[in-house]
Amino acid sequence: MDKDHNSSITGHEAGQAGCARGFGEFLRETRLAKGLSIRQLATMAGVSNAYLSQVETGARGVPSPKILKRLARPLSITPTRFLEIAGYISRPQPITNPTIDIEEFLRQDNVRFTLGDMPVTPEDVEALIRFLRNRHPSHAEDKK
Repeated sequence: MDKDHNSSITGHEAGQAGCARGFGEFLRETRLAKGLSIRQLATMAGVSNAYLSQVETGARGVPSPKILKRLARPLSITPTRFLEIAGYISRPQPITNPTIDIEEFLRQDNVRFTLGDMPVTPEDVEALIRFLRNRHPSHAEDKK
């Protein structure tokens, strides 16, 4: 048995207290789907069955990464996926194309534009904005 599961709640576990019940439910459902009793899973992972019961009911916080890795194998979950589910790591989000207001962008004080090697003046920027507004009739009435 590992003493790690009997230690006091870590900072991460305290931060995860709100999702402890949800994680516990996930752990219980996954264990039952594998046909394992709490005692069987505890033995396979080297933790106490009392500890697992407390995790499943939400009485204890989300287990440490060390314990999660030991629970992952008998539950047929990759350690990385289990750490994601527990909230220790996040899956990178796909990069989306942000929408940027071109007028705000062009009018930023800390941005200087060039066209080739020629500087674009503030007057050029205003002319470009007028051109775009005239090109899009829905913005024609927004002229400054």
